[in-house]
Amino acid sequence: MTFHTHDLPARDRFPCWFEMATQAHVRSWVRSEHENDFAATMRVLQLGEVQVSLLSYPSLQMTRTPRLIRENDPEMYLLNLNLNGSAGLTYRGRSTIFRAGEFAFYSTSHPSQGWRSSQEEPARSLVVQFPRALPGLPAALPAGRAAWAPIPNGGGNRAARCTEPPAARGPLSPAQSPRQRTSRRGAVPEAPASPA
Repeated sequence: MTFHTHDLPARDRFPCWFEMATQAHVRSWVRSEHENDFAATMRVLQLGEVQVSLLSYPSLQMTRTPRLIRENDPEMYLLNLNLNGSAGLTYRGRSTIFRAGEFAFYSTSHPSQGWRSSQEEPARSLVVQFPRALPGLPAALPAGRAAWAPIPNGGGNRAARCTEPPAARGPLSPAQSPRQRTSRRGAVPEAPASPA
């Protein structure tokens, strides 16, 4: 499946992308400074129980709250590979920033808050989503904590980045308090619901 907002009126781009992203991925609250003209593309490939998505979108912030988890938790793992720009994630008491070529691995069953930013072009991410109970997975996968790691590039030993304390990676952007905004569905929290 391929979906893009380019042919839609500017005012419909963000809500339509939000609906498609919510259907394709785990629910989160989402907000963006570009909601008035949200140019985005989403390509989704379903491989049995594994879903691979290539996403391109303006900078945004997202939050998966305890309430959303109680309402619907598909009990999935997410591997989110950052293809450009930078990204931040707060999960299970840890905050970190990961750069292009690095990924975050985490579970949909715990609250999370994140952001994506790219200065000169749309932010691009590759997201792999699969069930925690997928047959053949090692029992030692970190269901309750996130893991960060770079994609090896054949040069140097970068394994230290996997266990580097969050403080050494730099602080996460200051969290903004959720606000209320009015949509055609009524007042909704203007904090991070969309892909992981």
